[in-house]
Amino acid sequence: MSNIPKSIISRAQQMGYAVPYDYFVSMVNPKSRGSAWDWNNFVNLAVRMTNVTCYQSFSEKEWNKWEKEIRQIATSTAKIHAEQIIKDSGVLEWDTKIVSE
Repeated sequence: MSNIPKSIISRAQQMGYAVPYDYFVSMVNPKSRGSAWDWNNFVNLAVRMTNVTCYQSFSEKEWNKWEKEIRQIATSTAKIHAEQIIKDSGVLEWDTKIVSE
């Protein structure tokens, strides 16, 4: 992975931060997530969305040359960031309180 350009690493990391955050912001609105939404699935879905976003965002040349590295950087960053978002937000407790009231 040492040969991968810093610009590619930076973009992959940025996606790993931005996609989970944007996804969280949209899912906070109950109208966006629907009645069957389960916050326990957020991290997994955020990582999947990051993977798809990377595929769509990098040029074909970049993707073909660095796919494995891009996926690894972006999805590992997304997983860490999504887990932190869930922890910091306390959203798992929000849903419990809403259901129990």
